[in-house]
Amino acid sequence: MIELRGALRYSDILRFQYFHTLRKSAWALGVLFLFLGFEWIAPVLLTNWPEGGLRVALLLCGIMAAVIGITPYRTARQLWTKQPSLAEEGVIRFSNEGLSGESPSVTWTYKWPMIRSVQQTGTAYLLYQSPQAALIVPKRAFVDSAAEEDWLRQIPASIPIHPVSLIGRWF
Repeated sequence: MIELRGALRYSDILRFQYFHTLRKSAWALGVLFLFLGFEWIAPVLLTNWPEGGLRVALLLCGIMAAVIGITPYRTARQLWTKQPSLAEEGVIRFSNEGLSGESPSVTWTYKWPMIRSVQQTGTAYLLYQSPQAALIVPKRAFVDSAAEEDWLRQIPASIPIHPVSLIGRWF
């Protein structure tokens, strides 16, 4: 059995929200920037391209950037204020059967089959129970890299562990 102690910080919740949002919306940003690039180059290549297309594309990029920039912050702030148990000092125990946790106001248990995947970021491991919900295990909870490696070996082989991605490096 592996036991981790500590408390989440607001920055852990905020990083998760931004990581999750960018991971899910990266394709939309790619399409938007592709459109923006096309709008930029089309008037040069095509002689009868309508005026003002670039302004519309820039406006759409600005709106998208604002939504992607503000929504994770608002969601993290709401979670942090409405669920004070997130900030409580607690313990998470990992065993062959699953994982359990407790803090002064919350006790929970998951069997390993309930965990769909593990995503590694620069500062944490995210144990996804669904596409929208994950348990955050900050890397600072591990005493050293050997403890982190022991923990990774505890996770059943049936659960995919995704390494740090391009987006995950920032979080």
